[in-house]
Amino acid sequence: MRCPRYSFIPLSIGAALYACVALAFSEDRSLDFPNLLDIQYTPPADTSHYKPQGNTGTRGWFSDYGSWMGFTLPSDSKDLNGFCGPYDIDNKVWLSQSLVLTGYLGEGKWKPLNKVYYPGKLVMENYDGKVLLRQTLFYADKNHALVMCSSSLPISWVFSSKAVYPGTQSERRGTQLLFQLPHGECASLTFGSQDIPSLQSDGSYTTAYHGKASSSNCVVLSFYNTRKEMEQGLARARQLQQNPSSFCEKEQQRWNGYITSILRNDMPKLYDRIAVKSMLTLISNWKSAKGEIKHDGMCPSHATGNFAGGLWAWDTWQQAVATARFDPELAKSQIRSMFDYQDADGMIADCIFSDSRRNITETPNRLSPPGLSTKSGYATTILNFSKKSILNY
Repeated sequence: MRCPRYSFIPLSIGAALYACVALAFSEDRSLDFPNLLDIQYTPPADTSHYKPQGNTGTRGWFSDYGSWMGFTLPSDSKDLNGFCGPYDIDNKVWLSQSLVLTGYLGEGKWKPLNKVYYPGKLVMENYDGKVLLRQTLFYADKNHALVMCSSSLPISWVFSSKAVYPGTQSERRGTQLLFQLPHGECASLTFGSQDIPSLQSDGSYTTAYHGKASSSNCVVLSFYNTRKEMEQGLARARQLQQNPSSFCEKEQQRWNGYITSILRNDMPKLYDRIAVKSMLTLISNWKSAKGEIKHDGMCPSHATGNFAGGLWAWDTWQQAVATARFDPELAKSQIRSMFDYQDADGMIADCIFSDSRRNITETPNRLSPPGLSTKSGYATTILNFSKKSILNY
């Protein structure tokens, strides 16, 4: 994870611009693989008009750790100074067009300079004629994503936006904003001690910066399956906000490990992009335990609305074999997620969802493919203990 500690070098391109050089803690392998998946999409400003069923309008989202929230990069036609989302993957609704819009006192009109989806993070750079602003979004776990911000000049930061999904209830608690969604899920924003938010009755907010102008800041975006989970997770969000760089380095090392584990010296370099794209797709399909889903698993496709919220047996067996190459524990969890629904006759449900009502009507046991499940378990065990290739068995 390229952590945002930057030095800025003035350039002359018409007017005076600034370019940033990031000082990474260690080599960042993800920078070799930009934009393997196209996730540029800007949802409507009024998400009450958004149709939650069927095609989502996107090609997918950035998510990690099996999170049930996702983010996109703004489309090229939109001058939006923030990452789009969060998107509630299970209920197929946008909480906001962009729940964290970043700026400063006295800002001009922002123009996008760069938007990139690297494995493990989103990066955005915008310029208003005076200040170059760089934002990086990455996940620290399934509930929390960090937006780390750096500017070319010290500024008095301002964050603002609005939770626009109908029925959302908002609450301020110190430097944290809490959002209760109508389906039971919750979200929160955690700001620094110098960013004091004011919350309006319509769900909109603005922060006021009480401190010396600075060139870095961080906001934590969190998403929880229940109110109880949120109350337990708010302290974790504050911890992340207070020390973001250490978690940034941890995630860089994790993604370096993923990438290194799947690249092969005996294959042409051209195939590296295919391998990393495949791994990135699998991580994007990862869904953590929720409701009736008892273990972490993988949906067939995060990029299609009807397949993004459930686990299918046929897909699970094959995805587990591939996942075992870079995350054996996650591969084993996938297999467990389906065997949780093995009946007395040994048959396994065709598909499962977090909502028990969908499981009753949509999960017949008549399509259980035992051959694939056996091969999946065997291959996962082999790769977990010996790291041998599965290509020859």
